[in-house]
Amino acid sequence: MIGTLIYLITCTCPNLVFYISYLSQFSSRSLDSYHTAVKRVFRYISSTHSHVLIYPYSSSVKLEGLSDTSFVNCLDTRHSYTSYVFQLGKYTIS
Repeated sequence: MIGTLIYLITCTCPNLVFYISYLSQFSSRSLDSYHTAVKRVFRYISSTHSHVLIYPYSSSVKLEGLSDTSFVNCLDTRHSYTSYVFQLGKYTIS
């Protein structure tokens, strides 16, 4: 299930990147709370499938990329977080 969500966020849903990246750390455990959270994400996606991103044409387009990393954020599991955002002009594309 989480693999499908990761594919989806890289293609169409940049607003869910942090949440799904956080959930992916718990995919090896079969907890009810994990499955409930993943189902909640699928419900959110199905309720917002009609929302679209529109990037208007502009002659002065600038591509910017930003990233942030938190090494060993959880001291128990030694998991790290990495996030990034790419913007084309003032619009987020990834």
